[in-house]
Amino acid sequence: MVGVAIFDLDHFQQVNDDHGHTTGDRILRLFVDVAETELRAGDVFARYGGEEFVALFVGAKRENIIVVAERARSAVAEASIEVDGKELSTTVSVGISFFAGEESELAPVLQRADRALYEAKKDRRNRYVVAVHA
Repeated sequence: MVGVAIFDLDHFQQVNDDHGHTTGDRILRLFVDVAETELRAGDVFARYGGEEFVALFVGAKRENIIVVAERARSAVAEASIEVDGKELSTTVSVGISFFAGEESELAPVLQRADRALYEAKKDRRNRYVVAVHA
């Protein structure tokens, strides 16, 4: 099984607006450090743009991919940095999609993951949504 997860930091622009870009960069680094500890050794993890990151999972069961993405989401929600003597934390929303059948192109899988991410952010944020293949 091959799956993709897109992670998007919730309310990241507000962090930059309230605390400045240096603090925003520290939050991005916190996210990366925490997420990388939860991902598997063979997973590909990269910045996708702005405060979005993508993980490519190869050779894992569907359920395991969801568990790993959820572990990363949960660990990020529990982490924090100190800013001006106060703890600052963040959350992340996740859209997950899988290659379907004989599908060989990454673009439609990313599009489904992006739509799932939008659904995760639409209502509550700080959660994951698994895309339905359409």
